[in-house]
Amino acid sequence: MSILPRCRDMTALITEDAEGALEGVSKVQFALHLSICTPCQRMREQLRTTAALLRTLPKQPEPPRASDVDAIMKRLAAAHGNEGDDEPD
Repeated sequence: MSILPRCRDMTALITEDAEGALEGVSKVQFALHLSICTPCQRMREQLRTTAALLRTLPKQPEPPRASDVDAIMKRLAAAHGNEGDDEPD
């Protein structure tokens, strides 16, 4: 049995590390694996980037404005050849 985690085990460990849940031997083994494994380093960086981007989103999305909904409905109607029609064909 290997001392270091396998790459397929790293996804869960990267998540645990991001949450601050890795401790003791697991944390040391994780760090050693990352120090020699470029694909896992990239995966960790992608997770960090994704998490940072998600933190920039508003906590609750704003509801669409009525004018935006109207504009979208008009574009959809035009795209389907129903511009100005209230009733389906």
